[in-house]
Amino acid sequence: MSWITHLNKETLIKARYFNNELTFEEIPESECTNIKNLWDTLREDYSDWVANVRLENFDDKNNVVNYFQWKGMSTWWLNSLTFKDIEFDNKWINRLMVIYLTKHYLTSIIIETDDKVICRCIKNNFSNYNVIYVRSVNTSFKDKLKHNVFGVNLYLYLLLIRSFLLRLEIYLLFLGEKKKIFNPANEKTRIWFRSTYPANWVLDEGELKDRHIRNIHLFDKKFNLSSSYLMYIMRYGKDKNLNFFSLRNKVKSLKNIIGREVIFPESYIKLYDLFETYYSTFIEYLKFSKLKKTIYFKNLFKINGIDFSDILIEEWKNNYFSKLQYNKLHGLAMIRFLEHCKSSQIIVSYGEFYNQSRYAYFAAKKINPNNMFIAYQHASNSKNLMSSNFRKNEINTNNFPETINYMPTPDYFLVQGEQYKSILKEFYSKERIRVIGSLKNDGFTDLKNEWWSIKRKIEKKYNLLSKNLILLAPSLNDSIHILNGLS
Repeated sequence: MSWITHLNKETLIKARYFNNELTFEEIPESECTNIKNLWDTLREDYSDWVANVRLENFDDKNNVVNYFQWKGMSTWWLNSLTFKDIEFDNKWINRLMVIYLTKHYLTSIIIETDDKVICRCIKNNFSNYNVIYVRSVNTSFKDKLKHNVFGVNLYLYLLLIRSFLLRLEIYLLFLGEKKKIFNPANEKTRIWFRSTYPANWVLDEGELKDRHIRNIHLFDKKFNLSSSYLMYIMRYGKDKNLNFFSLRNKVKSLKNIIGREVIFPESYIKLYDLFETYYSTFIEYLKFSKLKKTIYFKNLFKINGIDFSDILIEEWKNNYFSKLQYNKLHGLAMIRFLEHCKSSQIIVSYGEFYNQSRYAYFAAKKINPNNMFIAYQHASNSKNLMSSNFRKNEINTNNFPETINYMPTPDYFLVQGEQYKSILKEFYSKERIRVIGSLKNDGFTDLKNEWWSIKRKIEKKYNLLSKNLILLAPSLNDSIHILNGLS
């Protein structure tokens, strides 16, 4: 793709980036495909950069992976820059795209934004370009805080306090619980299913189930195995009214409701672990704060000749105010549990390549070399879902975990079909991949068997009997963009 496109004077692209939403007021039809391709270019360029930058020296003896360490592992692998979230925490990628648009259509684009970081980044890279800064008026109190340095720092420290209180709440939730020690010498081989409660648990035909696992654990007896749950505590929006005491009561009764052994890895976390995690993160933050001011460190953040240090250093900084602590404690909880097991364990998880799973992948075999993690694909994974796509030079299962240079990964990966398998084998050992189909097909089976009845009910409820219907089958989260376009 040619980097700079010159349109004629009568043709201008108008882009607006407000409240982390990128929209186009005017865009020539001829440029729609080019802008889509620019997204793809950005995706590939960033993936290449993040795969390579970790080994680049920023002084005579240090690179990113060896400079930032915790318990023998590089915290680079716990950093959101390496997770590449584009679904929920996607401000970073939207900001990068605004800069890519600026470079690609330098003389043919008008950009308006309420983002001062964007303005600073454009000014640093394209000194002759005038971006239009407009402060948003219809914003929440949280967004208003982020419009000045004091507000940004206040927000981050409030986030840090909230993060610590949530971790402390979970510690208190299991205070006094006896830690069970597992010795399978006198029992069936146990298969652990990692889950999150109450976040991913739903009522399905009157039964409480993990929406990602469904009934798969019930096949244990057929194969003379014993299935159990390793349950992490997490609340989603649907659980916001569930207070500490209600949650504690639910946790205590969960084993009887599910009918299988339930162990909470976070119950093995010690108070020392909690404080050490926040302390070590604070010490690393001080190192980072000093380093980020240096030219040689800023020079690491150049992609395609563009200096993205304003954007990516801020994204890195934000890790120290809740994400990094969460990722450490999540993995450490699993390790503390494994330390109480007298033999190797098999853990099936939908943690895939997530940041919070990586420390467990890293340290588990140091406890017992036969500990095994089996990840399975629990959602739609495409090229655009950057958190499920990596580069081959980031992963080396032969040298892991002896070296911290490579990303910790599961031992095996179970995929839903050939589509993600074809992507996964580009960077992950194909000998460790198995196709098993989707575990979440219960609803599809019901729909297939009762489609006529469901169709008639929908037609009557929404008065659609005399109307032509168009079926839209959007990709992941595209429904939001479709509704925004129709509103």
